[in-house]
Amino acid sequence: MKTSKFQLSLLLVGLAFSAVLTSCEKNTKVESQQDLLPKTLSVTIPSTISNKNFVQGGRMHSRAKGDTLKGNDVYQNLGTFIAVGEVSAKIVDDIINGIRKYHIDKVLSLTYISDDDHRTKSLIVESNVSFEGHDWNYELTISDADAQGQADGGKGLQVFWNKTVPIKGIAIIKPYNCDRVKNANAGAAIF
Repeated sequence: MKTSKFQLSLLLVGLAFSAVLTSCEKNTKVESQQDLLPKTLSVTIPSTISNKNFVQGGRMHSRAKGDTLKGNDVYQNLGTFIAVGEVSAKIVDDIINGIRKYHIDKVLSLTYISDDDHRTKSLIVESNVSFEGHDWNYELTISDADAQGQADGGKGLQVFWNKTVPIKGIAIIKPYNCDRVKNANAGAAIF
């Protein structure tokens, strides 16, 4: 009887030990996502309305011969509007890629000397900001440090975005405050 109790105890200890061994998993290192940017802020324009396919040789590609509607101005402006949207989307994607390239992945404030106009620029990233009546997860502002006392605050670039779905964003560019050498004649231009 003692032998069977000993064997039963040994069997139970063995089962408990094997259960512990089989239930252990190797924990893989989980890295937190540091990227505060969405993958993209732009949308793809369908090729059917994209400006590069819309106008050919200065004439409307999709216009039928003998069209009596005098709406050429409307159609031409629609094509221009779409083209501006496509170029704007490319600029915003370039901005987002630049933010990624320079590893701007947290709330911060710094100054640097611009390679373009050799002026001091301030870069500030803030979270939970309001702009034009909307709340935004993040704001990035680059301004010309010597022009911050001017009416425009010296702001050369402002980007507001949310990471929540649907992803939304605004980019405002004043080329003169980004590069005062290349854009010397564009003091009032804002995109």
